[in-house]
Amino acid sequence: MTRFACACLLVILSALLSAQTAAEEPTEEPLHFCNSHWPPYSYCDALGNAVGGYAVDFMNEISRRLERPFKLSVLPWLRCMRMAELGEVDGIMLLTENAERKRFLNLTIPLLEDENLLWYLRDSPYARERRDFADLQGFRLGLAKAGRGGGSYRTDQCCHRYHV
Repeated sequence: MTRFACACLLVILSALLSAQTAAEEPTEEPLHFCNSHWPPYSYCDALGNAVGGYAVDFMNEISRRLERPFKLSVLPWLRCMRMAELGEVDGIMLLTENAERKRFLNLTIPLLEDENLLWYLRDSPYARERRDFADLQGFRLGLAKAGRGGGSYRTDQCCHRYHV
């Protein structure tokens, strides 16, 4: 996952603006967005209520500027995607762009870019500067199962990928 949030929050503004202009009269009904529990981008409490994170901060600011309330449901990622595809939510937070999502979502320009980091043990004999995937030749990389990775992560041929 080279840039998890390269297209992060692409849907938010598009859905908000579409919903705002689609209505003949402004409404106070909250816009309904969903996301998964994915710290540090979004956090939920034990009851599944969104309580903080970058994405929640963005939504609060967008809501304030548009003077329109929103509701954020924290759900399993695949359920959230399906609800968006079926039109059961107004938008999704924290996405990367791909052809499948472009079929049913209106995307904005990226609101946030996120560099991913390579973590290793402090005393590792492999600790050295790495700038691209070629520097990772021979290593095994892990990615959260729900993640898809950025463009270069998906297309580079030198890496083994293990979704965990």
